[in-house]
Amino acid sequence: SSKMHMTRSTRAIILLTAFVLGVIVAVRVPPMAAHDEIYHWMRVVQISEGHLFPERVGEEWGGAVNAASFRFDMWLFERFLELQPLKLADVWSHAGELAAGSAETAVVPFSNTATYSPLAYLPQAAGVFLARSVGANVLIQVLAGRLFNVAAYISMLAPANAATATPISPRRIVAGRP
Repeated sequence: SSKMHMTRSTRAIILLTAFVLGVIVAVRVPPMAAHDEIYHWMRVVQISEGHLFPERVGEEWGGAVNAASFRFDMWLFERFLELQPLKLADVWSHAGELAAGSAETAVVPFSNTATYSPLAYLPQAAGVFLARSVGANVLIQVLAGRLFNVAAYISMLAPANAATATPISPRRIVAGRP
């Protein structure tokens, strides 16, 4: 009976490929242009500031978040609505301008994501927290959050990848018992 399994080098190549592609996507996709990122950003910022639970903001849910992060999100959102292309120099410049008032907070509603569990946001929120702690501008905070997401993905992929070292019988797979 033949057995299928991946070699250690094959598993390493899978992890390395996932890491490299993840970093490329994290760096190359414009800020807030990843799927729904513009809507989830306020929740990430809220959690990165230690607020795991949303607050009532009028009739909606949301809470106090870093004002520079909120302004950056809205500035990008306006450009997306107007279908304006983003130039890295402009985004970097705007992020730098916002850094001056980075300690200021804004109480804003973001009901579409405010009530989501904080668990899924923890890796990205940790990256944002760390970047903000060292004085990074909002653009670097976005990038740090994305890179922490890549690291979290790789840390979940690695054990699953390692499990493929166990020989698997093709007959057992067909029978539904790998």
